[in-house]
Amino acid sequence: MHEQATALHREAAHALEGTGYRWLQGHALLGLAESRTAVGDWRGGATYLRQARPLLGTDRWMTDLRMGLVELVLSLARDERKPAIARVVALHEQAHRLGDVPAQIALHGLVTADARLGPCDGSGRGEQLAATGMRGGAVDWLTAALPEGQPLALE
Repeated sequence: MHEQATALHREAAHALEGTGYRWLQGHALLGLAESRTAVGDWRGGATYLRQARPLLGTDRWMTDLRMGLVELVLSLARDERKPAIARVVALHEQAHRLGDVPAQIALHGLVTADARLGPCDGSGRGEQLAATGMRGGAVDWLTAALPEGQPLALE
């Protein structure tokens, strides 16, 4: 339903222009960045992310996570694996600092099963799933348009 999401976010972003509700407008633009990235519109995703960032500020974890994930996928779309690896490592470190296990689980899905991501290795991931009762957080909806390929191998 990415096209429907795009239409709704575009309508909201347009309606919020000039109202002074910059944070709300930024979230509508971030939603556009996510939905365009999810369907492989890399240029649109990057453009909307660039427009959203100054409206959203920083130091808001969930917003930073969403923007970071879009940046990560855009890096992978450009076959820029080193920046993508740096982004997944940084996001994972912050998720650990904040105790955000669902974010950790989602980020684990972007790396190879045997990769050590911070204090996490393949064996501990099952424990996280069991402890949270989650069957697995995932960002596959956002990465679906990427060419088939291997998850990130961490060095």
